[in-house]
Amino acid sequence: MAAQSKGLGKGLDALFQSSAPQHPSGRQQGERYSLLPVDAIEPNPGQPRKDFSQAALQELAQSIQSQGLLQPLLVRPMPGSPERFQIIAGERRWKASRMAELTQVPALVRDISDSEALIIGLIENLQREDLNALEEAEALKQLQEELQTSQEELADRIGRSRSSIANSLRLLQLEPDIHTALREKRISAGQARTLLGFTDPRTRSEVFDQVLAQNLTVRQIEQALTYWKEHGELPHSLCAAKRSRAASKPSDSEFVQAKKELQKSLTDKLQAKVRISGEMGKGRISLQYTSKDELNHILSFFGISSPECFT
Repeated sequence: MAAQSKGLGKGLDALFQSSAPQHPSGRQQGERYSLLPVDAIEPNPGQPRKDFSQAALQELAQSIQSQGLLQPLLVRPMPGSPERFQIIAGERRWKASRMAELTQVPALVRDISDSEALIIGLIENLQREDLNALEEAEALKQLQEELQTSQEELADRIGRSRSSIANSLRLLQLEPDIHTALREKRISAGQARTLLGFTDPRTRSEVFDQVLAQNLTVRQIEQALTYWKEHGELPHSLCAAKRSRAASKPSDSEFVQAKKELQKSLTDKLQAKVRISGEMGKGRISLQYTSKDELNHILSFFGISSPECFT
């Protein structure tokens, strides 16, 4: 029996059953091993992984400086630029190699289509579990569309359960602010999936705010969801917490009064008219002068020399 392929992992053979035959060495025909200049390689814009931990990259770079790059990159020649190459798999290793100041890296150069390059890159990231929850969902969606396959077939091809695929893809139904929290890992995939149970977007947004504010667990979100389904409103504990935080904020009238007092203090300090506009979290401070002397005084206060034309 022929030895089992040891490529990028389970699922690739199923995806490329009609791919090129292999050499006895196990490499595909049309594939060659080379030492390539680091600067001749560029990342794939279709790479699903967007976030790379700088600490982890630095750690890998130190290992590469000590031991060298033990696993080659997988690249393909750039169309129309045979001296340049695009990464199919191994962008993290390439980034770390650059940090380690390598001038050359080992690579397998393979002539493959755009579609095959995309699929291999997606599967490599999925199988290495390098993606955050949202990146994984986006990669699965992109892979499903590229292969034009069902969730069941996709699950079989990449060695996942259909429910795992479905749960991941459901995350794409959430609002952009929840997506951002997922990317930044301020909430977990489990918390995000539980939020999907709130079919009313406004209610879901309110609960999401409480998840961030109170660090609610999946169990607590589930309890709030059960209460909401039974009573048509959120539990009092969430509402009370929301009201408590709102009460702790200064009222509009208090803010207006504080703004007036601050304007007066700055006017007295700068000896120039000061205007503050905007809200508590965002606004603008503008200064008004009515003579060269006032302008020069303001500049002097901030340690700025007056231009000759103003003297």
